[in-house]
Amino acid sequence: MTTMMMKNPMALVACILLFSSLTVLASDNTFGPDKCCFKFYTQQLPKKGVVSFKFTDKLCSMEGVLALRT
Repeated sequence: MTTMMMKNPMALVACILLFSSLTVLASDNTFGPDKCCFKFYTQQLPKKGVVSFKFTDKLCSMEGVLALRT
C-alpha cells in the first residue's frame, strides 16, 4: 500500500518538472524585438519633418532607424 501511495506523488512531481521545462523552452521564442525594419527608405530625410527617431533593436536582422515625422 505504501508503494502505491508513493508512486502517485512521484509521478505528479515528474510531470510537473517535465511540463515546466517545456514551457520555459517554448517561451524563449516569444521574446524578441518589438519593431524591426523590413522596408527601407534609402534617401536622406529632411530634418525639418523629423520629430524624433529611434534605432531598431540589435536582434533585428538588419539595423535601421525609425523616424517619427510630422
